Amino acid sequence: MRTLDTTKLDDIIEELDCGFVEQVNYFNSNFSNKKKEFSQLIKECFAIHDRLPSPEKHEKRQQLSKAYGYFAIDCAFTSFQQIMIGYLLPSGNMLRNSLESIALSALFAHNGKVVRMKKKKEIKYDFFEDFENNKSHAKAHLAISTAKRNWEALGIHEDAINHIDEIRAAYNSLCHASVLSMTTRVSSHEKPQWILGGDIMHFSKDTLNREVNYRISLANLIKNLLQGLSGRIC
Repeated sequence: MRTLDTTKLDDIIEELDCGFVEQVNYFNSNFSNKKKEFSQLIKECFAIHDRLPSPEKHEKRQQLSKAYGYFAIDCAFTSFQQIMIGYLLPSGNMLRNSLESIALSALFAHNGKVVRMKKKKEIKYDFFEDFENNKSHAKAHLAISTAKRNWEALGIHEDAINHIDEIRAAYNSLCHASVLSMTTRVSSHEKPQWILGGDIMHFSKDTLNREVNYRISLANLIKNLLQGLSGRIC
């Protein structure tokens, strides 16, 4: 990404448009209003993140929380940009990275213990400490399920974490060589047509509309969760 002013809506919109002229023009002819809605949310996310206090060098827990908050915004932005040019697979992976990142940000901002289940028993532990020590139960891919189990302690609305988990579940099969992921690159014509790179015109407008709405929902979730973290990263 080139340097851009994240306080300016036009700069964010222009960055989404860079390259892939034909695909971008097709997307804009169908989803220009939704692109503007998404860009406005990204602008607000950056504004909230910029207002978060800067942790001291020794405050690694708070540093990671803030860094993952930024990464969540960046991945959401990149995911939207990739869907504009028909790169559904990498876009889905970036979307899942964004979801996991905002969950990690919330977990790192929590100074208390969280719980996990082991042989039907609740085990209390410090997620940050176990993450730092590379424990198997404190990995990035488990952040969403951990946040979902501990939503009250983390100060997350139950509806928000359930929606995050719903979006994550929709993209799990795109992270592997599943039939679903294969069919995003191979058409269903009698003589299959191979798609190299990205081709937005390959997808139906209903499919694109669903994908765009997922990313708008994600940006809104990030915005709300960052607002909740603003009083906890200090």
